[in-house]
Amino acid sequence: MAMAAGALFPNSLGSKDVERSCRLRWINYLRPDLKRGAFSQDEEDLIIELHAVLGNRWSQIAAQLPGRTDNEIKNLWNSCIKKKLRQKGIDPNTHKPLYLRLERNRN
Repeated sequence: MAMAAGALFPNSLGSKDVERSCRLRWINYLRPDLKRGAFSQDEEDLIIELHAVLGNRWSQIAAQLPGRTDNEIKNLWNSCIKKKLRQKGIDPNTHKPLYLRLERNRN
């Protein structure tokens, strides 16, 4: 079954949309200096430290991790690191122990 050209390049896309799509694909996937594969423990620790200082400023965090994109770091944070912190009893938003938050809620 052959695909029509319209399925690959919809007419509704303007040149700005195509430019943006190409730029994001280059930034997030095609750049030769991008690191591939899993994050090291050192990288995860640095992300946690930087998040405590910078919050959800993913591009500023990515600037400290050469070869990693802001989108990749945000996805790692939301899918893995937050869960790990909660399992350790740390609030991923405040970086403080969860039990302190529970005590405040009781009062």
